[in-house]
Amino acid sequence: MKYIGAISMILIGALLITLTATVPGFSVVNITTATTTPSLTYNMTSSYPSATTPFNVTIFPSSTSVTITVTFSTNYYFSYVQSSGTYATGQVTISDFNTSNFVGVYSTNWAIRVVEYSQVIPIYKIMAFSSFNFSNPITGGNHIYEISWESILHYSGSIQTTTGTQSVSGSIMANGKPVFGKFSPSTVYPGYFILQNCTSSWSPVATYSLSMSNSSQINIQIPSTQSGAYLNFIYVEYNASGNTLAGFSYAYVILSTTGTAQWRLTNTTTYNNYPALYMHVILKPGTYTINGYAVYNYGQNGGLEQLFEMSSTWNVSQMGQVNFNNNQIITYILGSLLIVLGVVDAWRWHI
Repeated sequence: MKYIGAISMILIGALLITLTATVPGFSVVNITTATTTPSLTYNMTSSYPSATTPFNVTIFPSSTSVTITVTFSTNYYFSYVQSSGTYATGQVTISDFNTSNFVGVYSTNWAIRVVEYSQVIPIYKIMAFSSFNFSNPITGGNHIYEISWESILHYSGSIQTTTGTQSVSGSIMANGKPVFGKFSPSTVYPGYFILQNCTSSWSPVATYSLSMSNSSQINIQIPSTQSGAYLNFIYVEYNASGNTLAGFSYAYVILSTTGTAQWRLTNTTTYNNYPALYMHVILKPGTYTINGYAVYNYGQNGGLEQLFEMSSTWNVSQMGQVNFNNNQIITYILGSLLIVLGVVDAWRWHI
């Protein structure tokens, strides 16, 4: 009987630890931390063309037309987003930088996507995407065009405050920073990027096709036996449109964690029986934004083609990884403390 108290503490402590680790959100305490609700922000986060200066302009892969794209995003602000009351509108303004002539203002269609930041304490941001098919106003010309986007986000949902959940709705407007692009002297046929999530022996377990029209978030699940993500980037140099080797120089990717540093694809391989380049990258779990480019030469002109973008944050999560909130951490510590006290009590009775 003298060991009943010690055994009880050990069993209760083990039960608390087991429930905290296996039951999502489980805790025996409920301590709320007073925080100030952040202000809602809405900004342009990426675009194609991406050049922000006319002196290092993005050259389109066609001499006749191009699809320009843009992404606007809020900060992580919402605890819930109501789809029926959330939508975006906007327009793009295009001017001829060479002649200072106004080309036009065009209303565009917008798509909305809600992105979750955390599954433990769900917080969401709203992303708005739009595109416009821009035809070359000057046949055979390659003037520089200044492109300016603006967007209005209409939102409805709720936010988490220090006193509970609060419903919010309204509108917020954002003007994007002007970007610059020009049509190439002749149409070329850029290839495309493929991303493979691999095992540590570089055996693919999932394959993603990357393009400017694919702005979806990619969640890479890392096997529990690995400490990082083994990613294989492939640039396929041929496609059904033509010979992409014409004028091709090199391809590379840029990671948000490395600034403007280029990670060039230099190894040769084949993909679907087409010539390709590839690069192996090992990344620790974290959040990344990745953009892919190919560089072409058009006579005496240089051309930089942005072929894909992961414009949203890219969450790399590890299989089996457990994330605890503050209340769960306290519960975990309490369970551990009960086990220690139970062992000490049993040892005391033993001696």
